[in-house]
Amino acid sequence: MPLTYRIYQDARMLFVRGEGSITQPEYIETLVAWLADPAYEWCVDALCDFSAADNTPSLGDLWELVSMLRDRLPPTGPKKLAIVAAKRSTFNMARVFEDLIQVAGIPFAVRVFFDTELAWQWLRPEDERRPDRS
Repeated sequence: MPLTYRIYQDARMLFVRGEGSITQPEYIETLVAWLADPAYEWCVDALCDFSAADNTPSLGDLWELVSMLRDRLPPTGPKKLAIVAAKRSTFNMARVFEDLIQVAGIPFAVRVFFDTELAWQWLRPEDERRPDRS
């Protein structure tokens, strides 16, 4: 599956990786899975790495994902979300996602980065440890 997630309980972090061509049903399935994971509520932040993704969701797809987040988001869980996007088109759509999160009133601080290390520094400026990205 080109979209996977892992929760690092010791780091209290949700890590999402997208590789190759990702379909909207895959986005939805993975989003529903991590929101239902009991460990999700213990996470304090999230890192989504789409640097190896080949495609980007449409604006309509993003609205659908934001609506699902708004409707299903538990009261506890990550409050900071860093998105890593290597391609300009992916970066731009991730910035749109950032704006849609704000419009929907979802309590996430979202930032988009071209570089994983910068994303990590924004998420955890006090912590030099990083979860294994494998």
